[in-house]
Amino acid sequence: MIRKLIIIIAFAISVALIADYYGVITLPSLEKPTVLDKRDQMLHKTKDSIKDK
Repeated sequence: MIRKLIIIIAFAISVALIADYYGVITLPSLEKPTVLDKRDQMLHKTKDSIKDK
């Protein structure tokens, strides 16, 4: 029973990854979005400028 469940979950994940690769669906990426990265850089710069004053 558990073996069948694991096989079904693995199959569903592989189908989702293949569909994402071909653009059928869009899975969320694990990378940090560039917008958040730029925001964090800006916050870091403002903190440093406040410390300098």
